Amino acid sequence: MAQTSALEQSSTFTPFVLCLREELQRGFMKRLDRFLVGDLEAEVCQGRDSVWCLIRRKGRGGLALRAAYVNGAGFTCREVPAEPGEVLQLEIDSVLGKHRLCFSTSGADLHRLRAVTHFIPSAPMHIPFVPRDLYVLGKDDDPTKAQGNVEAAQRGVNGGLVYFRFSEPDFGSVLYFQNLTALNDYFRASRTKPDGVVGGHWPELGLQLPTPQTQEVQEQRELKAGEELVLSDAIVVFRDWAGDNEQEMARQFLQMLGVAYKTIEPPAVEYHDWVQRAELTLKHLESAPQATERHFGDLYVMPYVEGEVPDVMVQLSVINSLCEYGMWRGEPVPLEAELWKGMERFYDPKLKMLRRFLPDVGDAKDPDAVDSWYYYHPLLNLGRLALRGHKDAKTLLFKSVEYGIRAAQHFDYAWPVMYKAQDFSIIQKARGDERFGQTDVGGIYAYVMLQCFELTGEDRFIQEARRAIDKGRGLRFDLLYQTNLTVWGAVACMRLWRITEDADYLAQSYANLAGFFHTIPSCGNRRSAPRGTTRPSWARPACTTRPTWRCTSASRASPGSRNTSPRPAPISSRRRGCCAATSASSRSAWPGSTFPTPSRRRSCTGASIRAGPSTASSPSRWRTSMPTGRRRGRSGRKSMAAAGRSSSPHAPTTRWRMRASGCSATASSAATNGPESAP
Repeated sequence: MAQTSALEQSSTFTPFVLCLREELQRGFMKRLDRFLVGDLEAEVCQGRDSVWCLIRRKGRGGLALRAAYVNGAGFTCREVPAEPGEVLQLEIDSVLGKHRLCFSTSGADLHRLRAVTHFIPSAPMHIPFVPRDLYVLGKDDDPTKAQGNVEAAQRGVNGGLVYFRFSEPDFGSVLYFQNLTALNDYFRASRTKPDGVVGGHWPELGLQLPTPQTQEVQEQRELKAGEELVLSDAIVVFRDWAGDNEQEMARQFLQMLGVAYKTIEPPAVEYHDWVQRAELTLKHLESAPQATERHFGDLYVMPYVEGEVPDVMVQLSVINSLCEYGMWRGEPVPLEAELWKGMERFYDPKLKMLRRFLPDVGDAKDPDAVDSWYYYHPLLNLGRLALRGHKDAKTLLFKSVEYGIRAAQHFDYAWPVMYKAQDFSIIQKARGDERFGQTDVGGIYAYVMLQCFELTGEDRFIQEARRAIDKGRGLRFDLLYQTNLTVWGAVACMRLWRITEDADYLAQSYANLAGFFHTIPSCGNRRSAPRGTTRPSWARPACTTRPTWRCTSASRASPGSRNTSPRPAPISSRRRGCCAATSASSRSAWPGSTFPTPSRRRSCTGASIRAGPSTASSPSRWRTSMPTGRRRGRSGRKSMAAAGRSSSPHAPTTRWRMRASGCSATASSAATNGPESAP
């Protein structure tokens, strides 16, 4: 199995590790209180410069959580009445100011400890440095004797977590989750960013609070005297058994992340007038000169406003969205047909492939460069259109898919970042870390293969999908290259499980989901969050932009994973997925698209508008959840009737049958919860 942790165990130790070892071995710490975290023993102690919470599994190691750091100043600590739901609350007085520590636990199912640190400065203050707050304890409480591996840590400004497991002693596995949203006031006051602040080097892990000095902030701001800030909101989840393979570690990660997520306050509900926004967007696409260009007499969508050049992926993404919108409202959108007229221009009959750019791209781009994932995403949308009965899309798909299969076989299902169209010669092999290429292209490739199988029934497409998924095994949390690819890979794994009845593919879907959720942030209370602190998923772990279509592309796959199997996904994954979808859709809203507050509206209850017959004979029920305030008339169907529109989708419903390796299953091509087909 590949070693994927970027946080390797070190043979050298910082002064903080050695000082902690000395305090524990010489008994310098003063016990303040103790409590249980399920079957774990927690002991809160006062050290020389910190207050610690020591969590031990008798004879099997433990953890030391630094709850407060007073930087060498003398301090006094006293217990105060705990709030409801807390097991202990302490106040610390020092020359620096006042710390308030709040501890709460959960003993049901997976054990969980939460420690929140509040701080009120006694004077205007700059904090120069704060050490990390979590230390792994080995035999005899010695952090230098602990052995284990960090499987996942925070990437950039995504979720603040570190997931690790012990190998010696056998304490189990641990998820440390820092609710960074609670620290927003500190980030504002100090002008710092929560960029890669949770991680570390074994055995010194956890949060290292960013400071103006460590992040080289040019315009420093001080913490104001008398104003309370949260310096840490740490949630630690424990398992007494560490998974020993990729799939089990991924399953445990998802489960533990769900437990941590239950602890934090969910974001407030925000209502957006999506119907009005869809109408306005369509109007702009049809009329704004910056949105489209004409080439060879045909209309093409611009990837950016007055920027870049038309490309096949953007063209098909918009066509597919217009198709879905037309099915929802009950009649085709004329712009869809107009954009389709120029699709054949992207096809190269000599190489029998879809080119990324039009033939007249000139020197603006390299027309022969193929970005690995970029080739399969248009095929995915062609497959979606074909499954809705679009004959021309089906023809173009099967004219182009064989080139994609040859590329996959040439690279042995381990794609580079970029290659030449003519001979597959590599232009760029690895991504920024120089270790891997586009690791999760196999997932979207497998999904396209399953679409082709659905359209033809040919078993060779199943075999291609299996080879691609099997090649990605062992990458663990390095599997993810781009979130909107990984999530389609998870759906492909679930579909392979349904088709082949091989439960190993269901387990492998957890590896894809774990990578996806590792790369998206927590969705805490965003009411106080500054823009840029709590965000939807990035396109890539190291990416600094977040195109909206990439967020929605990942969200689109969620109904596919939900409807692929009668067996529900783990509740932790479903809960986390709802959070991700909410975050992505909320951040996709434009200024001015928010509904009035509920107190000023007649009704804010959710409702569904259905375009299409609601009889049992039709499994297609296109619906969108929206508040009732913006509904056209009393119902969606009455509204469309008043406008003279048909109430049935304009594409036929197809049914298909899966056959592979002696297995079969039957399903509708239209999922109840959305326009994407799902077995």
